Amino acid sequence: MELTTAFGAFSAALFALSYVPTLLKAVRTRDLVSYSLVSLVMANVGNLLYSVYVISLPAGPIWFLHGFYLVVTALMLGLRIAHPTRTPGPIQEASCPSKPTRTPGPIQEASCPSKPTNTTPATTR
Repeated sequence: MELTTAFGAFSAALFALSYVPTLLKAVRTRDLVSYSLVSLVMANVGNLLYSVYVISLPAGPIWFLHGFYLVVTALMLGLRIAHPTRTPGPIQEASCPSKPTRTPGPIQEASCPSKPTNTTPATTR
């Protein structure tokens, strides 16, 4: 194996491995709301167009890396379309004045139960 091919294989493996934690978290939580749908569509279209170029190259590390990106971006887009919103989760109140701890779900305002809120309208004299 030539040195340049060895570097290509090693870097392709590193790039692919760098996506594994994100991919596993996306599959496990199904929470992809923070991923831009437009960006994922553009990445998939770009990958499909780039495939024309990659196929013209001799087989090597780039084929593995590009194949991996094709699968990962398609999976991420599929998950983003299948799960367009966060699954609601309860907010668990923490002691005030710290912020509440959260479970995955929509962002909600949390009030501090120890601070009374004034719901009585102010009177003018």
